[in-house]
Amino acid sequence: MSRIEELETLKNNLAAKIKTLPVAQRKQAVKVYQLFIGIIESEKAEEQTYDLFFEKYEQELEKINLESFKIIEGQKATDASELAFWKNSVDTNYTVPEKADTPEPIPKFWYNFLTNAGAYTGEQDEQILVHLTSVRSKKENKKEEDKEINIETSIFTFSENQFFKNKELTIKCTFENDEPVKSEGTKIDWILNPTIKKETKKSRHKKTGEVKTITKEIQLASFFELFDDYEAEDEEEEEPEDDDGEMKCDIHAVAETVTTISTSLPHALEYFLGIDDGEEIEDEDEEEEESEEEDEKPEKKPRKKSSKRLDDDDDSDIARHPGKQRKNSAGDKTAQKPADCKQQ
Repeated sequence: MSRIEELETLKNNLAAKIKTLPVAQRKQAVKVYQLFIGIIESEKAEEQTYDLFFEKYEQELEKINLESFKIIEGQKATDASELAFWKNSVDTNYTVPEKADTPEPIPKFWYNFLTNAGAYTGEQDEQILVHLTSVRSKKENKKEEDKEINIETSIFTFSENQFFKNKELTIKCTFENDEPVKSEGTKIDWILNPTIKKETKKSRHKKTGEVKTITKEIQLASFFELFDDYEAEDEEEEEPEDDDGEMKCDIHAVAETVTTISTSLPHALEYFLGIDDGEEIEDEDEEEEESEEEDEKPEKKPRKKSSKRLDDDDDSDIARHPGKQRKNSAGDKTAQKPADCKQQ
């Protein structure tokens, strides 16, 4: 409930209470009610002013980001005045070159952005994602009867590569009242798919003794699983598993990824440099409330969220999964392991 909604509720409760007062006491109560309405109007005016300034801030931030993306992606050269600004403001020993700068994309910028921002990736994805030349995001909002429909789309552009023919891949995720209901991804036209592992097993027929060789394709945990189509499942149904008992990726993994990308894009440079770890800063009021709760509850050890991709020494089938947690053999949900999902 918002601050305005809380005040409106208090106003209605106050009005109901005034109706029950003796007539002699209503004069003072009505005056208090009038002053209370003034507080609400003041709060509304403040909120509207904030919304206007925040909207202007977002528009200016978007302009700056688009200009910076042009430099990052090698579409725009840095001119002499911009280089002179660096010399005058930061490094007085810097020598400004006489010739214009040659525009060049920053290597692995968008790959590092995705992994540092916490996107769902597997270790075999790096060789593909180094060909990523841009990442963009867009949102659509609409209302249908009593539903608030939000659609978030992530757009990924790739340079020519040996893995697939697509130049652009998109993920569109639809939310109803903030809950993900479905996602649609671009069908990938693979040439060489390193996210699929082939396992060969031999099977002997019990009666004839004949030996057959069976080749099974296993989908490794990969960023490119997210381009399959997913739908929200009935909450009462059990979470889907593959033949090996591993949880499959789902709509929740896709939803968190597209949301992470859209909220992280304005700070893409910070994520690329690794100076934004994605941890939210708690305000003083929240810290005080938590400290009071800690006095009453048994002490628990904090768990730190990691924003790093798995090391090469880790199991190749494991990557960070932004969706639901997985239970281990003991029934504990603290172990979080990604899904192996079948690529369509």
